Amino acid sequence: MDILPCPDCGIRIFPESCFCANGHAVAFDARARGLVPAQGPLCANRASLGCSWTAPEEGALCLSCATTTVVPDLSAPGAQELYAATEAAKRWVFNGLMRLGWFVSDAPELPEFHLMSEKIEGRRQVVMMGHADGLITLNIMEADPATAIRRKQEFDEPIRSMIGHVRHEVAHFLHDRLGREQPGFLPAFRQLMGDERADYGDALEAYYDSGPGPGWPETHISAYASAHPHEDWAETAAHAMHLEDLAQSAEELGLSLNGGDRLDQAQMAGIGLNHMCRALGQPDPYPMVISPAVRQKLDFALGWLDRRAG
Repeated sequence: MDILPCPDCGIRIFPESCFCANGHAVAFDARARGLVPAQGPLCANRASLGCSWTAPEEGALCLSCATTTVVPDLSAPGAQELYAATEAAKRWVFNGLMRLGWFVSDAPELPEFHLMSEKIEGRRQVVMMGHADGLITLNIMEADPATAIRRKQEFDEPIRSMIGHVRHEVAHFLHDRLGREQPGFLPAFRQLMGDERADYGDALEAYYDSGPGPGWPETHISAYASAHPHEDWAETAAHAMHLEDLAQSAEELGLSLNGGDRLDQAQMAGIGLNHMCRALGQPDPYPMVISPAVRQKLDFALGWLDRRAG
């Protein structure tokens, strides 16, 4: 992630900050990829959700917040904080994708988000997260650290975070766009990951009945990726976004990542981060072992996601 200079004093701060360490109010202009004084149109969610982005006009929402067309029920304790954390995760993902060349046109095609809460006034409702025809549904309870840890253990997932959920579901949206806009994408995708036209419901039913097939770590980034080609893409593309952002963050911090391409640099950053966390007795933040076949898929996903070279 970018670490940018405050326009008033020059101190470097993160783009999700509303104030620098010296107290200057700032805002992030996502299109210009820079911080500006908080004097122009600001996102209408700045006060309520801590959104640091600029808006197209006074009283409007920023590009990221405007994609939320259904807001969650906030009656349960802590729901406001989880709503804010979910919107922050969306901004983080949008920022990374805009750096790769997505959503930067004057009238960008964007996904639509319905943010739901499984907890309402002390009771629970079922919220199915997913993507369908450009609509992404997210459960804000997944932004709760305790919930994420519990479900990480329940589903035996090495990584589980709201940023990961957003990247996974947005990857489905981008798959649809690439399939429509890039004639070479689907043939190359099917050759590498399989035919996404295979019955999705039958594939998921078989996965939940029998689990992943033997040897899946050699061919897939996660067990769930083995369920269907659509999920192989979404999981792989989400991890490609993880790794691209990890390499970018390390670069911004001035860490030496000499040699190799972007994914090589990201893996070196991940190994270094794991070692630093182990020094503090903390679990590895990126505990993934990437096989040659998975690396090929990551290269494929990042190659199609990176639009900067046209």
